[in-house]
Amino acid sequence: MNAHPLRSLVVAALIVLTGALASAGALQGEGGALFQSAIVSGDGPFAHPAGHIEGTGQTPEPESLYRAQLDERLAYGTPPDAPTRLTVHVDGAAAQLQWRHVAGNEVAFVIERAVDPGTFEEIARCDAGQTAWWDRDLPRETAAPQTRRYRVRAVDARGKSAWSNPVAIRLGSE
Repeated sequence: MNAHPLRSLVVAALIVLTGALASAGALQGEGGALFQSAIVSGDGPFAHPAGHIEGTGQTPEPESLYRAQLDERLAYGTPPDAPTRLTVHVDGAAAQLQWRHVAGNEVAFVIERAVDPGTFEEIARCDAGQTAWWDRDLPRETAAPQTRRYRVRAVDARGKSAWSNPVAIRLGSE
């Protein structure tokens, strides 16, 4: 069987590089060395966790982080994906929120609003598949400038998504 030509080229380059480094003394650990020799004994200043230790044949539990995460997701499910690209546009006395629907399995969308310097509060729930909502509760005039922030998340039987990107509008004059 023929070796892959690129693999042969890489091996040849490594041999040449190693030879050049050895003749320059870099492999022997002389000033500014690229390589140092070491012995791995398992003894050291840090306690070793129980589980797999190379060369012992012991099997770690769990065998892999990937497998542990997969088992958990299969057992408990995963929450829906968060809505993306949330935008807000003011039209008169209303603000229209629009977002990209990416979850596909949500039951509803939760919309929250915060009037600075306040905290977010739920102001609406939208049906699954909906990608826009109007906040018709904007004051016509404000005594002082006011910022309203919005965010959206998907909800399904398995839980809640992360929040979308936040958006804000500024009401009133400066």
